Amino acid sequence: VDGLEIRHHNKLYDKPTKSYGPGLVIIARDEHNEAKAIQTILLDKDTGNKRQDVEVVKRSLGAIKGNAGIIQIGAKDSKMVIVAEGNETAATLAKAYPDAHIYSTFGNAGNVANLGWIAKKHGTSTIRFAADNDGINAESEKAIQKASVSLADDSVKLVISMPELIDGKSKTDWND
Repeated sequence: VDGLEIRHHNKLYDKPTKSYGPGLVIIARDEHNEAKAIQTILLDKDTGNKRQDVEVVKRSLGAIKGNAGIIQIGAKDSKMVIVAEGNETAATLAKAYPDAHIYSTFGNAGNVANLGWIAKKHGTSTIRFAADNDGINAESEKAIQKASVSLADDSVKLVISMPELIDGKSKTDWND
């Protein structure tokens, strides 16, 4: 995908439907920049949106904990680090903040607790976290609060941003 660390693939395989189609591939890397996992997102060949005809649109393979999807390498002198809960939100933020270093937790909000190394890598003590709003008393909200405390113990401040719930929806993310 133009300007981002997301790769388009023309022939991702979906085993349950025994079909091939286009999709996105995102690599999760550790603090030593070693590839540790991937996440694929299956796309509709006609619309480019997520496929509606498959049960599981996103699949992860490998170790997610402590690793992050690198969505955008920002400007060399930038100290702005944004971690988004999902790859789609991270890609949107990359367009809004072209100089920022942008990462994804691959949809695991609690994983941000293990990503203090990202702030240190970019010479800052702050991570801005773009979380999904999974509703009142959601497990993800508890995990984010726990992550904030854990990162603070490691001298990293977590600044949390979350969209307001859209009327009639139980969950909302930044692209809704």
